[in-house]
Amino acid sequence: MSKITDPEILALFCRSPETLGEPVCVQGGKKRAKDGVLYVESGGRYKLFTEGVDYVKILSLQGKGFIKWARGELPLSEGDVVAAEQPGEYEINGKCAFMAIRK
Repeated sequence: MSKITDPEILALFCRSPETLGEPVCVQGGKKRAKDGVLYVESGGRYKLFTEGVDYVKILSLQGKGFIKWARGELPLSEGDVVAAEQPGEYEINGKCAFMAIRK
């Protein structure tokens, strides 16, 4: 896991959540998903799994947050973009809204 600032990756996050379908209640929050893009309003912890690459942008964050996977933790701030490269299971912790793009 690493934070990134690549303008090409940052440009991927231009989609509005409303274009991703109707919200569904899951894991104590709400999600919208379409075409490999996931938007989540998390109540505190949201688990994900990928064997590929997920790019995750923290859109809003109340208090402190972090991303956790088998090999460690990475603190998060509002606006951070993280590349999750083949982490297996990982989770976003903290009351937040985020968008994940799966590649």
